[in-house]
Amino acid sequence: QSLTELLQGAASARRMDFNPTSMSPSTQTLAELVIGVCVTTSHIRRAGVVRKLSFTLMGFSERPANAIILSDGEHEGKTIAEYFESRYGIRLQHPDWLCVDVTSPSAPPDRPRCYMPIELCQVKPGVRRNILAERQEAMLAASTLDPNVFLDKVKHVPTVLSEDPILRKAGIVVAREPLSDASADVLPVPTVRFANQEVRLTSWNLRGLRLLSPGGGGKRWGFVSLGDPQRADYLHQILRDQFVGPFVNTYGMNIDMSQGPAIAATIRRDGRRLTEEIQTTLAHCPKDSLAFVFIVLPDKETGRYMQAKRAFDHLEIPSQALQQDKVMPGRGNVSPQYVGNVALKVNLKMRGSNWTVNGLDFHRVMYVGIDIHHAPGAQSDTKSVLACVATNKEGIQSAVLRETPPKQEVNPQVGEMLLEHLQAWSGKPEKEFPEEIVIVRDGCGRGLLEQLVDVELSAVRNALLSFGYAEDKLPCLAVLVATKRHKIRFVSRRGGNVDPGTVVTDDRVVHQASAVTSTNFYMVSHKGRLGTSKPMHYSVLVNNKPGRPDSDLYQLLYNMCFGHQRSTQAVSMPFIVFSAHLAAERARLYVDDATETARRVERLPNFWQ
Repeated sequence: QSLTELLQGAASARRMDFNPTSMSPSTQTLAELVIGVCVTTSHIRRAGVVRKLSFTLMGFSERPANAIILSDGEHEGKTIAEYFESRYGIRLQHPDWLCVDVTSPSAPPDRPRCYMPIELCQVKPGVRRNILAERQEAMLAASTLDPNVFLDKVKHVPTVLSEDPILRKAGIVVAREPLSDASADVLPVPTVRFANQEVRLTSWNLRGLRLLSPGGGGKRWGFVSLGDPQRADYLHQILRDQFVGPFVNTYGMNIDMSQGPAIAATIRRDGRRLTEEIQTTLAHCPKDSLAFVFIVLPDKETGRYMQAKRAFDHLEIPSQALQQDKVMPGRGNVSPQYVGNVALKVNLKMRGSNWTVNGLDFHRVMYVGIDIHHAPGAQSDTKSVLACVATNKEGIQSAVLRETPPKQEVNPQVGEMLLEHLQAWSGKPEKEFPEEIVIVRDGCGRGLLEQLVDVELSAVRNALLSFGYAEDKLPCLAVLVATKRHKIRFVSRRGGNVDPGTVVTDDRVVHQASAVTSTNFYMVSHKGRLGTSKPMHYSVLVNNKPGRPDSDLYQLLYNMCFGHQRSTQAVSMPFIVFSAHLAAERARLYVDDATETARRVERLPNFWQ
């Protein structure tokens, strides 16, 4: 379907005139409707072959195609209508129509907008359309309802549905009681150990706590500002006194402050020019002397952030992005909570450890998280990213990545990715073997569990044998699938959210074990601060450690929810799955890059966290 036909149909359905020659009220309505629609164009031909381009629409232009003047390049001074005629031999049938805005959402705000004539666009079939802003707000409001209010609304649903005339005419009867009682257990809170004390809470603040294993190695720090160069000296002072100072004096990081920053630069570039400028600026700075570098961003524009992070990854220098308005709030000091959150991230990037959790034995057990990250619906042709993250004997995490066909959930490459982690674990010259491996797989629904067992578990077994385990001496293995793709919610009988550590195995709400699962259960591991807590559903595929009851496995998973070292509270899923999700998102910096700087990435830098 052409975009013209889509707009004509939308105008007809709303009994509006279709005459997009100016931004009239009816045209404004159509402009809002097309936001997020994905279109393709086929006006480019090379050697007789049509090259299709895909765009996501951002609205309409303010002027028609015969009034928008190009401002750069060899066609400077021509209108868009004249450009298409001279460049492609296409004479627009409606040069007086407005164009559609196809500017990339990640483009810098100071870059000229990109427009395309409406008549050259075809609507891409099978693409999910973005939800309108007001509907997003309504969904967000519904998801943040107080648990008691949420419960009352759920109780009222059967009454509303039973009175619906269409359902009644179809003979559909809705049960009057939508709620079920369920018994549950609450697990004990594990102990979280810092360098100077222990805490046993579901959430904590960093006041008075020193990080367990500070990073830095006595190296220097630096910063690169992408904002106003006239504020560089003031920025230097704030970063030194309110960030690096507390890193060293409060949290115990080993950073050399005696010589000032190893690099202090301001760069005003965008896109590939930004990447090139960063590489040029740091070319003569010995990276072996750098513990990390701050990247201070002037705004929340994602394109600039991605280019800067990609440049530092290429240089193999740890970097931490900061928002300028957070660093220089205008009045008073920087929020101590913000400084603490940044400190946790920086210490991880410097290969430090923030805390450890009792019950997690990194010297004996390898913890593995697997997640797959798909492109949004409008990018259905973009490859997915499979991430496998594992711990070493010190609890430090590394990430192995693979590109996969779009939307593919189950992947045999899991085996070779695990083998890479085992080889990194073993060390040289003596080969060591983990006694136990705990694998938590995210992002796989119940309908794919049998396929996952056939494909991925077989690949894991082959990887263990390839590594050197004997057939009769394989490590103890626990393999679970974690998912939030369900509609179950739990509310305490006393009102409000259930306590963190709540485990539900009640047959009235939990699916029975099947041919591929030994146990299924729900767990709420985090403290719900807004709305009704959503439990995580776990399917246990393998749990072959002799003498380990299911209750010990529940406790192990709960303990793992305290190990996410970027959050000062128990999180909703085991830390290693959070890390796999983060690694897959970081890999998008490369997979989504459409420039010639894009490259295949199979392992993130050591400082990826």
